[in-house]
Amino acid sequence: MSTRAAFPGLLMALPAALALLALLYLPFFGTVLLAFSDWSFTPAPPRFVGLANFERILAEGRLQGTLGNTLLFALMAVCGTLLTGLCAALALERRTVLNGLLRSVALLPLMSASVAMLLVWEMMLNPIVGPGATLFALFGGTPLHWLGEPRLALPTLAVIFVWQNFGLAMVLFLAGLAGTEAQIREAVRIDGAGWADELRIVRLPALAPIALFVFVVALIRALQAFDLVAVLTRGGPDGASRTLIYAIFEEAFRYFRADVAAALSLVFFCLVAAIVLTKVLVLDRAMRGS
Repeated sequence: MSTRAAFPGLLMALPAALALLALLYLPFFGTVLLAFSDWSFTPAPPRFVGLANFERILAEGRLQGTLGNTLLFALMAVCGTLLTGLCAALALERRTVLNGLLRSVALLPLMSASVAMLLVWEMMLNPIVGPGATLFALFGGTPLHWLGEPRLALPTLAVIFVWQNFGLAMVLFLAGLAGTEAQIREAVRIDGAGWADELRIVRLPALAPIALFVFVVALIRALQAFDLVAVLTRGGPDGASRTLIYAIFEEAFRYFRADVAAALSLVFFCLVAAIVLTKVLVLDRAMRGS
């Protein structure tokens, strides 16, 4: 194709290319340069400092705890999303009069404003005026401070994340269940297999590609879960719920250390890139091999 023939297509693609450059590539390369400089919202020009910002992160000793919180939260959130989404899809596949209500309840978090719903959760979990506190007091127990105790804060956030995201997993699993070959299921039943055997032999293997997709989507959403931490715990108590994405915000806009925040952003980028590469190189090949 000649340059003259390709020119109209290139011209039409130019606005999208410029938007991609301005919104994605330039900020990324700016963050990389900032991570190796000493600029932190000051009028002075930045100076190249090499790996000094990464050394500061390691010397302060908070990166290990932040990474541990991030990975633990992601593990609990993703496993919970997969399990609840699959169970909800299996329950809704059996047509009952409550299906419409259950679908509405499951999809409500996806259609609601995230911050508004989190404020409702904060009120519900309040150890003084929340409904849970009332129930504990009714039965003579001591109300738990779900968001204020280090051992409870991160699991509580993971439960709320599951509530926010299991509806999407349910919809995807429902689509996979609807695509299962009816003839194969009928043949398995004729051979004397029960519902559990049918699920194990036919349904779950057929859902494996969808489960992989849900796993990756839920994992990335869990790693990027900022509003949960920012609204409900602000990284506390004592850093027990301080995740990597919140640490980036905290370093940049609370401590005004833009250089350290940029270095943490590169750590976060490497973490997500490693997960994506693992998915592409290992899980996709395993799925094709099976």
